[in-house]
Amino acid sequence: MKYSVITGGTEGIGKATVSGLAERGWSVTMIARNPEKAEATAKEIRAKTGNQNVDFIAGDLSSLENVANTAKTVRKKIPKIDALINNAGLMSPERQVSKDGYEMNFAVNHLAHVLLTELLLENVKAADQGRIVAVSSKLYRNAKPDLSDLSLEKKYSWIQAYADSKLYNIFYVQELADRLQGSGTTANSLHPGVVNTSLARDLKGPIGFVFSGIKNLFFISPEKGARTSIYLADAPGLEKISGQYFEDRVQVPLAGLALNGELRKRIGEETRKILSKFL
Repeated sequence: MKYSVITGGTEGIGKATVSGLAERGWSVTMIARNPEKAEATAKEIRAKTGNQNVDFIAGDLSSLENVANTAKTVRKKIPKIDALINNAGLMSPERQVSKDGYEMNFAVNHLAHVLLTELLLENVKAADQGRIVAVSSKLYRNAKPDLSDLSLEKKYSWIQAYADSKLYNIFYVQELADRLQGSGTTANSLHPGVVNTSLARDLKGPIGFVFSGIKNLFFISPEKGARTSIYLADAPGLEKISGQYFEDRVQVPLAGLALNGELRKRIGEETRKILSKFL
């Protein structure tokens, strides 16, 4: 049996990914902030797929200390992780601050997933061919990182905050791929498509009105959005593909700042400085 750990598995793309892997016979453990919702999701997917190996571990990605404690629980419970899927994400219309004092997109979409991955890396490497999958977004092209203001205290824009965090997802995957060369473990990122999920549920005003008006017409379903995550976790033939970016299960060249090695290095250094007390 193959074992997967996924963040953000209780709704949207994450829930569809959990269901898809369960249908394929995987054991799936969700890291979820809301235990009641996670238990209901697990129960629903177990009934739907007939796979009883769907469960959860409580964990709050907005707290780095909680992420570290959650990783400790996961390490003991799941010694071998065949696929770690960093799926959880948020898009905040107004600037919010995490429990550690960082802008929330930066904290949850980036910092929490880097910390979780680093603390679970040995478990992933223990698998025959461990895979790390990061759900990014093609909005990474809109990123404009300011190294002097990673928490966007000077000027906040929801689209920039989200786009920056998605670029950082790609940077981290590239760094991992370099580090893991020859280990048998791979890391790749993806754009799931423009998916009809609750990600943008808090958007208000004109932009919120536009989102609510068009999402049912033009956005794809969570099931379609999950296809690339499932593909990168489960498909044969990807054993030596690492550090790449995919859209609709096809490898796509990166562009713009995603090719900036110096910026990637600087973001990596700043990230490790922030996370140093937990690593």
